[in-house]
Amino acid sequence: TRPRYCRINLSVPVLDRFFNQQDPRPDFRLSRESLPVLLNLLNQDRRHGWGAKIETLVFLFWLASGASHRVVSRAFGIPRSTVHRIVHRVTEEVVAIRHQVIHLPKTPEDLEAVCDHQGRFIDTYVGWPGSVHDSRVLRHSPLYR
Repeated sequence: TRPRYCRINLSVPVLDRFFNQQDPRPDFRLSRESLPVLLNLLNQDRRHGWGAKIETLVFLFWLASGASHRVVSRAFGIPRSTVHRIVHRVTEEVVAIRHQVIHLPKTPEDLEAVCDHQGRFIDTYVGWPGSVHDSRVLRHSPLYR
């Protein structure tokens, strides 16, 4: 049982949808299967507060929606100052693990496939409609393989 100040209100629509097994992608831009992977990568050492899962959901909602701290505060029913602290703390954790999940080209051969010496893209892949997500286009491109 958590102290009263950090009990989450599960009737808040964004959390109700998440905890009732609805698709989290519209609110968080992350699949249900990806959340445990992200939580494993992040520092989950929380001895107080909302807990790693809720804090990660607050961060993802903020990141996915581009909303202000005030809007996120209202969406989750938590204080704006708490949203501010959560966003900054989880951002620091994400930055700390970036090298574990983001791998840029390292060899000269890898670099030749993407940009020229002035940083202009020389490898393009077209043919998908504009509404297709960038990650899907990348996964189907020759560069991804």
